[in-house]
Amino acid sequence: MPVGWGWNPETLSAIATTLAALAAISALATFWWRWRDKRDEAHHAKRRDAEDFRVWTEKEGDELFMFVFNGAANPVFDVRVAIDLVSRNGSDKRYAMSRACVPSRRGLDPVRRALSKSVREDWEPWAKKRSVNDEPMVEYHFRDTAGIWWQRTTDGRLIEITEPVAGLPSDWRHSDTAREPV
Repeated sequence: MPVGWGWNPETLSAIATTLAALAAISALATFWWRWRDKRDEAHHAKRRDAEDFRVWTEKEGDELFMFVFNGAANPVFDVRVAIDLVSRNGSDKRYAMSRACVPSRRGLDPVRRALSKSVREDWEPWAKKRSVNDEPMVEYHFRDTAGIWWQRTTDGRLIEITEPVAGLPSDWRHSDTAREPV
């Protein structure tokens, strides 16, 4: 004899089991989404200060200047900047600056820094060979207030790194500004 759907115990049990399974799946999904959101929020909070620190070059007339802007709420330390004079032979990075950078005041322009004599002497013939985009890219390493080391590559990627190598990275050439406060 077929079992009809009605108010028999098996029907109630099947409905209750289905609802309990849906509630458990919903609770598990909610927990997972909240955990993921908190993890992403912590990751973004950790990167926030690093994302707001920028260094770039600009040409003004026949001079090349480096601009430093720390839009973060906290200072950054042990900043090491290299000017990248890219050629057909590859990358040629010149060490340009080392210092700590306090936060820039809101609404103010970035700090403009003159480059060392040796970097300018290397840049001038490089720039004359280029009719377009004669402002070299920069690569820099720095440490935030949490002690995390960061690297901003010449293509703009921000990468968390383990402590950088002692001294200069092997692909950076030394200039006369290594100990010169800029």
